[in-house]
Amino acid sequence: MKKIFVSSLGGLASALHLLCTVLMVAAIVSMAVSVFVQIVLRSIFHTTWLPLDDLVVYGFAIIVFTGMALVFHTNSHLATPVLGDYISPQAKNMLDKLLDVLCLLFLGLMLYEGIIYTIDGMSQFSPLLRVPIGLIFVAIPISAFASIVFIVHRRLTSVSLPS
Repeated sequence: MKKIFVSSLGGLASALHLLCTVLMVAAIVSMAVSVFVQIVLRSIFHTTWLPLDDLVVYGFAIIVFTGMALVFHTNSHLATPVLGDYISPQAKNMLDKLLDVLCLLFLGLMLYEGIIYTIDGMSQFSPLLRVPIGLIFVAIPISAFASIVFIVHRRLTSVSLPS
């Protein structure tokens, strides 16, 4: 039963990794195009198109949150080895577990608050693009949920599974 759960969790982790990667790439491309167009408009035509500025800000928000999830996927979070280099392997293992628990608590709170922000943001619209702000805030609960799945999957696969 545990193998089936871990296998399903692995599939979910892969799907969430792909989703976060696609969101990040789309945000980066939209930001790059927006900035390029703004540079051309300002330097050649001496004008601007303000909705592109909104797109850059929203893309940045998406990059921050999806990037956070991808960092948890690669287990690069809190990877400063300064303390870990000076303690025993058993103590380092306990410290890693403690950090994962603290991260899970924070991510649970972030998931809860992100859902609230997303729901509340659906009735608010960006001033220039007229896009529901909740569509941008949805990156918060997605990345929090993905990060939780990544941590749990990593912890479950790091222990040997009985047959």
